[in-house]
Amino acid sequence: MIDILIILIYITLGAAITLTLWSIVRKVRTIGKVSGKRHGIPVTMINIVVNTLAIAILAVSYLIGDTETMIVNNSEYSDKIWLSVTDMFVTTGLLLLLIGIVAVTVASIIIGNLKEVINSLVPISFTKVKRKGKRKK
Repeated sequence: MIDILIILIYITLGAAITLTLWSIVRKVRTIGKVSGKRHGIPVTMINIVVNTLAIAILAVSYLIGDTETMIVNNSEYSDKIWLSVTDMFVTTGLLLLLIGIVAVTVASIIIGNLKEVINSLVPISFTKVKRKGKRKK
């Protein structure tokens, strides 16, 4: 039973890596074909910066990841690669959350209204919708 789970994990990992590489190749091929701006916003540049920053954070957090042996539920885990990968995902997740919080805070300071910033990020508005006409009871 455990062998089947391990095989399924490897299949899922292979599919994720394949889809990621396909997505990167497709994105690189279409960079020169589109204008890069939508409604005056440099979308292509923002995508490049965000993707590069995410990959850089992943690489740096992997390199500084802790590889010290851990004992969890009386089992010793000493595989340095997986310990570093686990630490990489925890560190990257925390850093990206922190970057998101700082970005929303800075945008709310610049715009001056936190509600407008959140409404611009979320597709559903938190403000009340005004209805035309009378409601039937």
